Amino acid sequence: MLSIKNGKIAFKEKILLEDINLEIPESHLSIIIGPNGAGKTSLINILSGSSKLTGGEFINTYKKCILIPQKTHYPDGINLYEYVSSVFFQSGWKWSISKKEQDRVYEVLDKLNLSSKEKSELHQLSSGELQLANIAICLLSGADLILLDEPSANLDLINQVMILEILKKLTQKGITIVAIMHDITLAAKYGDKFIIVQKTENHPQTGKIVYGNKQEALTEYNLSKAYNYEFKVVDIDENTYIQSGT
Repeated sequence: MLSIKNGKIAFKEKILLEDINLEIPESHLSIIIGPNGAGKTSLINILSGSSKLTGGEFINTYKKCILIPQKTHYPDGINLYEYVSSVFFQSGWKWSISKKEQDRVYEVLDKLNLSSKEKSELHQLSSGELQLANIAICLLSGADLILLDEPSANLDLINQVMILEILKKLTQKGITIVAIMHDITLAAKYGDKFIIVQKTENHPQTGKIVYGNKQEALTEYNLSKAYNYEFKVVDIDENTYIQSGT
């Protein structure tokens, strides 16, 4: 279970988000959307456990949770295999990994279509491949909850779709995923649940969330309230397209 009840996020005397009530379903892809500065990263930091609520109740019963931040520092002078294998050196002092661990690394790299890149140094990899490398580390660590802050940032459309396709497949393997996204149409295509962060009418400096499935959350009203801009939601052949403007 991953849930927040009557949550509040504040910095000093400024309330960023309040009245947060949500329960993230297991083995689903939940997507957080909203304008810049609304509190999306603050919310995902709470869900990851790296930050604490100012008020309310937070429950996380997952065994292993990993947050992949928007900006990741990559070490120099190592290749993809070495980077991904580093997960096995985090639990204690050791000089090498076992044959079983090596096989596991190769298995995960193969699943993520990274086998051909295992000897490539990190600076030679594309942004999409680096993001997949981070996902590989999550899988090798045994994470059952993965949170990503803008996993499709700085990626072209093909790589955005590739990442989302893989995240969707991971939910089918029993992994729960929460991700921040900016492309609402792509979010609508792949997401199961949606968390919209928006400002309140009476207190424009304070935000709230709208939470639900596609039909409940991604309405023209909710999106317009969040972004202070007109949106049109069009459903064609079971696909939802979000258009800006009237």
